[in-house]
Amino acid sequence: MKIAFLSDSIYPYFKGGKEKRIFEISTALSKKGHDVHIYTMKWWKGPKIKKENGLTLHAISPKFKMYSKDGKRTISQAIKFSLHVFPELIKENFDIIEVDHMPYFQIFPAYLVAKIKRKPFFVTWHEYWGNYWFDYLGFKGIFGYIVENISAKLSTNINVVSRLTQRRLRKVTNNKMNYSPNGIDYDLIKKSKKKKSFDLLFAGRMIKEKNVSFLIDQVKNNYTLGIIGSGPELETIKAKAKEYPNIEVLGMLPRIEDVYGYMKSAKLFTFPSIREGFGIAPLEAMACGTPTLVLKAKDNASMYLVDKEFIATKSNFKEKIDKLMKKTPKLNFKVENYLWENIVDQIEENYKNAIKY
Repeated sequence: MKIAFLSDSIYPYFKGGKEKRIFEISTALSKKGHDVHIYTMKWWKGPKIKKENGLTLHAISPKFKMYSKDGKRTISQAIKFSLHVFPELIKENFDIIEVDHMPYFQIFPAYLVAKIKRKPFFVTWHEYWGNYWFDYLGFKGIFGYIVENISAKLSTNINVVSRLTQRRLRKVTNNKMNYSPNGIDYDLIKKSKKKKSFDLLFAGRMIKEKNVSFLIDQVKNNYTLGIIGSGPELETIKAKAKEYPNIEVLGMLPRIEDVYGYMKSAKLFTFPSIREGFGIAPLEAMACGTPTLVLKAKDNASMYLVDKEFIATKSNFKEKIDKLMKKTPKLNFKVENYLWENIVDQIEENYKNAIKY
């Protein structure tokens, strides 16, 4: 099959959960013999089209600034990138077109290309915001709300990475859905060597929703805490952590194996995020054999990855930490459910069925 993936950001030029998912799936499909192309912004120097990791990368637009100073996605970038999609995709003839749902606008021209060429059109949805748009943008959120719901209806074949997103999308569309969680590179996790041991560990993007400041308030001088990641909140977190000698901000580590090394050594992985489309960090921590505590929040899909004894509210988060540090229940985690090779096999089968249909 000739497969086109469309995403404004790609791994390893931008290291995020959705970017890593596309990388793992696309490279695995390439190794299976498929002709895989990725359409994105120009993240690299040199020619607009190049071969990398068995993939053909197409820079269809300049690299536009994705985030504002407050860490929010810029609408202008989403619109400008989407304007380059139709003239580039329409020139090619693909068996499958798959689009990352964020930041929505690129779904419209990609849908039109798939419709004209009569090709299966897949959209991977990492989360559905719904009314959260109004918390995020105030009254301006009505525009995001409308665009998101129209995008859901245009997504004729949907890959959902969490059951939470699946339930929410079901309220706005009856289009076909395939549950397709994010996965882990378990071989790499097993090979990773342990690093410095912390009582508690956090890893993730330094944004307000990850709630790292809240975590520091819970820990204070009680336990050693390692914090991994970067983002717009990093300097704020560093300044707050300086008050406590037991808390160390490690920043962005050069290799994912280093992150796994710290996860393996930690006694408890703490993840108080209030909004997650999936929660790859908790998944990786559990694959490292480390108990993982997450926050109960209506927009946090990582709650669905752990057993109920590893879910805490804001009011009892510190109490849960104390309890788990004294005695930790056995992890009930089935790694085979999240192996990339199994996930890719299912995605490949979905593609084939869509072509036959």
